[in-house]
Amino acid sequence: MTTESEFTIDALARAAHTTVRSVRVYHERGLLPAPQVRGRIGYYRPEHLVRLQTIGQLLRKGMKLTGIKELLDAWDRGEGLDEVLQVRSNALAGGTAYRRSTDDDSRLATTLQQLRTTGETGPDVSALQATHPKLHALAAGLIDAGLPADEIFRPLIRLHADCSRVAARQAEIVRRLAEHRTASVDADGEGQEQAVEHARQLAIAATAELVARSLHERLEGQIPSYQGSLEHDKH
Repeated sequence: MTTESEFTIDALARAAHTTVRSVRVYHERGLLPAPQVRGRIGYYRPEHLVRLQTIGQLLRKGMKLTGIKELLDAWDRGEGLDEVLQVRSNALAGGTAYRRSTDDDSRLATTLQQLRTTGETGPDVSALQATHPKLHALAAGLIDAGLPADEIFRPLIRLHADCSRVAARQAEIVRRLAEHRTASVDADGEGQEQAVEHARQLAIAATAELVARSLHERLEGQIPSYQGSLEHDKH
């Protein structure tokens, strides 16, 4: 017996206006996650329906299954729609297009795997500790807590991707603010550099405040015993 939030494969196909055969093909091609199997029956969740509807829409727009899989894989890694479609704006001063390399995810995963291996202190781990000490400390803390690999790798890789997207938005704000500050004056290189640095510091401070407040509100709602304060984050 299913609930309103579950579908058999027949019900899922009907809801998505497709066929059972197509659903099975998408499974085989890696586009659709496997259902939860109870007994001999697979049960699908609403997110499977959304995924299936997305596949249908992309097919109707002329995309091939291979391209759709690449897009969905990128989306699952936490990349934004502009990154998934490889669309970049000239967000950085000087017109340099920003693009986060997906190789970064692979390197981070390799580093985390080294961290999880007892006694392993390879070059990737040393580099992470030197360049991103706070990220290294967070990863080490999760590993020390004994969390399973997928509860360490996936959240941190998605966090890395989220921060890359935030940085792209920051870069656009910095560029516009710096341009506005120097537009009315014949600024030399040093003056323009100071304007960019000032704008960068403002963007960093605003982002830190927004993240701290959002995290505080979420922890209050999810952890009843949480007694944190925003005051500490302001200093």
